[in-house]
Amino acid sequence: MRLILLTITTLCFTIIAQGQSKLEKELQEKFWNQTGSQITAMEIPVKWNEESAVILKDHRYIQYINSGKVVYFESNKHQLIKIQDQASLEGFSEISLNKDSKISFGWTTTSRKETTIGIRIIKSDGTVSVVNVEKEEVEEDDKRKIAIPNLEIGDIIDIYIQTDRKERDFDGLDIYPAVETTIKDNYPILDYRIAVEVENDFFLNMNTYNGAPAVKEEETERSATKMYVVEAQNVDKLETNRWYFPLVEEPSVKLQVAFARKRSNEYAAQIFKGEDGERKATVDKADVLDYFDRKFNRAYSYSAKEVIAYIKKGKFKTKADKLKAGLDYIRFNRYTRFFEPIFAYQADIVAGTPRTKCYNLYFGIYENDAQVVNDLRAISEEFDIDYDIVLVQPRYDGELDDLLIKSNARVGLKFNTQPELFFFDFSENMTLERFPEQLEGAEAYIGSVVKKKKISSVTRTTLRSSAANENVYQEKINLSLSDDNKGFKMDRELSATGHFEREYIFSWIHWTDFLKEDYSIYKDQEHFYECGSKKELLRYAEQFTALEDKKIEEFRERREKSTDREWGCCNS
Repeated sequence: MRLILLTITTLCFTIIAQGQSKLEKELQEKFWNQTGSQITAMEIPVKWNEESAVILKDHRYIQYINSGKVVYFESNKHQLIKIQDQASLEGFSEISLNKDSKISFGWTTTSRKETTIGIRIIKSDGTVSVVNVEKEEVEEDDKRKIAIPNLEIGDIIDIYIQTDRKERDFDGLDIYPAVETTIKDNYPILDYRIAVEVENDFFLNMNTYNGAPAVKEEETERSATKMYVVEAQNVDKLETNRWYFPLVEEPSVKLQVAFARKRSNEYAAQIFKGEDGERKATVDKADVLDYFDRKFNRAYSYSAKEVIAYIKKGKFKTKADKLKAGLDYIRFNRYTRFFEPIFAYQADIVAGTPRTKCYNLYFGIYENDAQVVNDLRAISEEFDIDYDIVLVQPRYDGELDDLLIKSNARVGLKFNTQPELFFFDFSENMTLERFPEQLEGAEAYIGSVVKKKKISSVTRTTLRSSAANENVYQEKINLSLSDDNKGFKMDRELSATGHFEREYIFSWIHWTDFLKEDYSIYKDQEHFYECGSKKELLRYAEQFTALEDKKIEEFRERREKSTDREWGCCNS
């Protein structure tokens, strides 16, 4: 593992490599205000003597300031790491960074002038040497690598990263990526601190979980800002296991900052909204109802008129059948049928802008689940199908009582039909008959919908869990000797149901297979190559057929090689 501060959190940055600028001198005075002797005098608990490395200090800070149309960000991270054996010596002898690698606090830095990094080495006798970052940095395979020369067991690495950035506000609404991190690291930590300073017109959601120290407020130098801090001492290292969700089981911190310039921006914000300048620490039914009220207005039937007409023409007896037919229609007509022209563009079969009369065969693809949710709501209202809005947090993000970050919540629909149906996922094989396995058995908020009215109440329930016999992966293998008795023949039949079906479907079925099946169902739908000039019609059809054949052959070759590797029977 490379320097742990570069892998545990989520700040995107680039490195500045320059001489002793005024900024660097100021930062060195700020972060390197302890002498080497003071640092080596830090006492490490005896219980950590056998650890590969010990993080003596792990301090992080972020600040959000608004000035007119510009938002200013400042963030820094300061770590002291003591090397205690050969493994950590080798691991920390080089810092490897992606150009836009994520470290903490979540924005993308593209300018090399925005981030400064400083590294110094403290020897066991207290002597200090500063690493020449410009000299030791090389760029290789889209990575920045900084060597730390003359590093020895017993040395202490003292590193800081400072980022200063400004971002112009264009639409009055900015929701910054959430920070979710365990306090623990791969090495024990002597002193941990994370601080967030925000101006009073920002929204801040922040809390700690699973036994982590409580968030506390500290005074700032500016009356217009507030700072919230989490501190911990003598933190044991992170011990990971299989089937292990760190944010559920380990002391952790979650935070997210948002900025809304106007009331209308607040209304549109995809957050659980608190008060300006005040830390929001929990989410309750009232917050969820507020979110539902802002998010789910009346469904727009216009975009669903085609699918509603299709359902009315069909002979679908039950409400459940109407919903399933509607989703299948949406899946094909608003998503998968556009795969053909997309693949054709990628293969340079189609170039430029299509003829106006052919636009509907190239454009109109749905891009997110919100569009599908709207159409399913419109279908439900048209055919008097009772449904609810569901908001649930996946098990790996914690209990429902720990919900704080809106982006962690999954929002979907529950249709009160026989059988009960759900919609959460927008994909090429989306279905109403199951929902993601990480949501099974999870507690959820339910917003009851009265036809063509706003959600008036929110309750809590537990989503159902599928049974073992609903999720089955099965292989039937028949082996026989070859005719010359020098090898064997294998006949393997694979089957999957439930969640296994979703996991394996694209290993077994090529995209041409399900598209052909869809076109056989929706016979009135044209292929993109059936619209255009006579010359285009001939060329598109021939070239696309050749592309399909090529992709199918490549798919079969991959499957054969995969089987060969699995059984170890061939060298190809």
